[in-house]
Amino acid sequence: MLVNRPPDKQDEWLTDHRGSVIIENAGPWVQQEEPEQVTAALLDFLESIDYRAANGSGRER
Repeated sequence: MLVNRPPDKQDEWLTDHRGSVIIENAGPWVQQEEPEQVTAALLDFLESIDYRAANGSGRER
């Protein structure tokens, strides 16, 4: 069960927290309002994943 915790305490309860991204001047539809910034953040995240460790095959994607 996920319990509400303050965002400034995320590193204490998220075991693989890779950081937060705040996109200024965007509302609830951030992916539509600032698509370039969202895409850049997603690509940064995907580049941080070690696919070999995640799938156990030793094969990179």
